Amino acid sequence: MLSLKRRLEKCTKGKRSRKACIQGTPQLIQGIAFPTAISPNNTVAHLSPIASEPEAEITLKAGDVVKISLGAHIDGFAGVLADTIVIPEEGAGDIVTGRKADVLMAAWLASEAAIRLVKPGNKNYAVTDAVAKIAAAFGCKPLEGMSSYDRSLTLGMLSHQQARNEIAGKKTIILNPTTEQKNGTEVVTFAEGVF
Repeated sequence: MLSLKRRLEKCTKGKRSRKACIQGTPQLIQGIAFPTAISPNNTVAHLSPIASEPEAEITLKAGDVVKISLGAHIDGFAGVLADTIVIPEEGAGDIVTGRKADVLMAAWLASEAAIRLVKPGNKNYAVTDAVAKIAAAFGCKPLEGMSSYDRSLTLGMLSHQQARNEIAGKKTIILNPTTEQKNGTEVVTFAEGVF
């Protein structure tokens, strides 16, 4: 948690996203379980560019919505965590209003619903449907207008089952799937100790 706190403190107006990814904790080996990623605005996630990529020059600005994620592992079991912040506007302090506030609240409520739905006996599509309903209540659609670090994103985003030494297992939860993605995503029933 201390490392995420340090990353949050590095995300300031004028900071390049790559610098925020690599500064702060030199004693840690970068990317050992999941690379530190600083993904501003319409970049979905996982933006951790190498110095030669154009994305390394992205500079954070006041008003940017920034997703920060990182991970560590113990004995092959990964723990990945993330947070989202808004780079403060001059004189606004920590208050977020308007569309950004709606999007952040929809995301928070959707994550709370997902936490409660991932339990034995429920199916993965219960999470998919709950997230879609919450987003719609706030006039949002998950991943709408988003880009991906590899530019191959269409709409859906997968969350994968994790196991020892495996961060992207077969069982998934999909958000905002296209018809093709929905047909290709297996219906999974959550079981104790499995997902």
